[in-house]
Amino acid sequence: MKPRILIVNDDGIKAEGIKHLWESVVDWAEVAIVAPAEEQSGAGTSLTLHTPVRTSVVDSFKDTIAWHVNGTPATCVKMALSYLLPWTPDIILSGINSGSNIARNVLYSGTMGAVIEGAMRNIQGIAFSCEKHNTNKPNYTLARKHIPSIVKYVLENPMPQGTVLNVNVPDDIEEIKGIKMTRQGMEYWIENVSEREHPVDNKSYFWLGATIETFDESAENDSQVIRKGYITASPIHVNDLTDNEVFNNRKEAFESALNAQELVPASV
Repeated sequence: MKPRILIVNDDGIKAEGIKHLWESVVDWAEVAIVAPAEEQSGAGTSLTLHTPVRTSVVDSFKDTIAWHVNGTPATCVKMALSYLLPWTPDIILSGINSGSNIARNVLYSGTMGAVIEGAMRNIQGIAFSCEKHNTNKPNYTLARKHIPSIVKYVLENPMPQGTVLNVNVPDDIEEIKGIKMTRQGMEYWIENVSEREHPVDNKSYFWLGATIETFDESAENDSQVIRKGYITASPIHVNDLTDNEVFNNRKEAFESALNAQELVPASV
């Protein structure tokens, strides 16, 4: 029996990356696509709550049934699992994202948001992203060559419950040196705010640009390994985000100090 795969992304149903992801698995899997109607980069795990959710069938993926949704990637997964699909997928694949999702930037990523939504429902997930440096688009063809082996490995060797795989493919190289399992790094996008003036009403507005904030990191972190020409695969655990060291070491002192205080009346 063919594995059942749900494909999602955050660049939108018309993005080139999602077509490469689909083409990499469609010959050996039963595939369905549910993706945003428009780009949702930076959506993270956010949901579409304040506007009606609309879906429409898309016929641009040959014999694969596909829908676009006017919502975030996580909303797409919710719609797929609760309403659109006649079956539960064995795995959710998200991407291929235009640009990397390295280190702490996973917290912003709609590509990751889709597989995190699946993980909360105990469905395996892999987010695929491809670096973009000196070209107008990532090298999707290079990324696509390695997708089937990664997906098949995870299907045969599932991640622990609540863990998703964040895969990033390097750019500006002719051949991949290999695939390494990495730790999540510390890098993240820091804002670079510029004030501009609207040409019509002359009112000022702001554009939220960004640059990478780098750190002196372990050689095992994804942000370091990808620069050496390797595909990085970071297992991201989302079931329990508790800082257990703080919980174990500070629980008693925290509760003792705060519960000993005299309660202040709410009216004060």
